[in-house]
Amino acid sequence: MSKGLNSFLAVIQRETTRIFKDRVTLFVSFIAPAFGLLMIWWIFSAGVIREVPVAVVNQDHTALSHDVATMLDASSVVNIIESCNDLSSAKTLLEKGKISAVIVLPKHFEKELIRGLSPSVVVYINNVNVVAGGILKSGIQRTLSTFSVGAKMQVEIKKGKTSRQALERVNPIRFDTHTLFNPYTNYSYFLALGLIPLIVVVVCFLGTLYAFGSEIKDGSAMELMHTANSNIYLAVVGKMLPHTFIYLINMRLASFTLIHLIGLPMSGNVWLILLSEIGLIFSYQSIALLFIAITSNLRLSLSLGSAYTMMALTFAGLTFPAFAMPKVAELFSYLFPYTYWLQIFMNETLRSVPNLQMGECFMALLTFTFLCFFSFNKLERIFTDKKYWGKS
Repeated sequence: MSKGLNSFLAVIQRETTRIFKDRVTLFVSFIAPAFGLLMIWWIFSAGVIREVPVAVVNQDHTALSHDVATMLDASSVVNIIESCNDLSSAKTLLEKGKISAVIVLPKHFEKELIRGLSPSVVVYINNVNVVAGGILKSGIQRTLSTFSVGAKMQVEIKKGKTSRQALERVNPIRFDTHTLFNPYTNYSYFLALGLIPLIVVVVCFLGTLYAFGSEIKDGSAMELMHTANSNIYLAVVGKMLPHTFIYLINMRLASFTLIHLIGLPMSGNVWLILLSEIGLIFSYQSIALLFIAITSNLRLSLSLGSAYTMMALTFAGLTFPAFAMPKVAELFSYLFPYTYWLQIFMNETLRSVPNLQMGECFMALLTFTFLCFFSFNKLERIFTDKKYWGKS
């Protein structure tokens, strides 16, 4: 066995021993991601938003208006918890956060509907949570539209028209809507898809920063170089590989949680997902090495790294599409490997996109991985020069 291979294996063995002796590394590598995955899975286990608390102000007090309130309450989205006599008391409940919407059924509601008019039902929605507000608005509109069409059809049938003629008269234009990729409007497909892998990304990036930064802080970098026979490449790669293996396991658990526990549809190639996960881990480890080389300081690199990783979700285009951002922000989103990985993962799960269209994303991950080569010379100086050691 060659001397270089012996040194490489010695570095791997040294790092494996350090991982299981360091409580911080054990927590970051195993406990934190496991806890995060379970917590997010539990939070979003319901998947679909249901039974949103709502108040109704019935100013008509007729059989038809009561039927509308009953139909709204029977929908899966709305849960009528209060029937208020006036708008002011309902507004108070809305301001206190006890309800998310107020539905006002106006006077003469039944009379106008029977006469073939279109009475206005006023809805006040708390739209602080855009997703919940949007789903609630859609559910109320769908229920009211169904009731309105049914009531007007009854009026037309009483005038002597057939059911088909009545339907064509009250609803001349019908929408044939097909919701693609997330047909059940599952909340988990939206947020859990972004948050669960991000936990692994944060752990990977900060864990790599801590692993190399602690060598500088503790002054053990020279020992690492001696183990690697003064070869910076063997030292860096050998030290990084045990962590890479752990983060890949975490990433596999994240994918398992999304696909098998949360139920994200799997329509693509599992091997491409695995390849993208490897590229994602290598990319963030490479950038972490660059942070350490630039700062040569554990505390500063961890602070900058925390901000860098947490911004990835914001600029990935999942919660707010990148094309709607200012051009500078859209360009900024390209600085995060997470942006490219998320596109690959969504294409292979929610969407069925030809593999050739993902070539740019894989090339971007490969480019991020090669960034580590710009850090080796500086890391060698940091690991062998005592003036860099002991910095927190």
